[in-house]
Amino acid sequence: MPEADREAACALAERIRSAVESECFAVPTGPALLHATISIGIACFPADGDELTGLTHQADIAVYHAKAAGRNRTVYVGDLPQAARLAGILAA
Repeated sequence: MPEADREAACALAERIRSAVESECFAVPTGPALLHATISIGIACFPADGDELTGLTHQADIAVYHAKAAGRNRTVYVGDLPQAARLAGILAA
């Protein structure tokens, strides 16, 4: 999302997450409907990284925290404790 700030990115991500959660998807191989959820990690330029690789890595850290916290949620990396962000960087 070019030119988006934290609030705009989080709002859009949450709308997408909520829309996926509320849908039922037909499965071509069977009669059952599939209920899906997604976890989204957000990082913003330049606050969370000033290069594509670092920014992507920070978003990746956020999505792993979203999954670890129970899935089906949106996490902004800037809301994580500094130690969690640094641990992710050092593990890479």
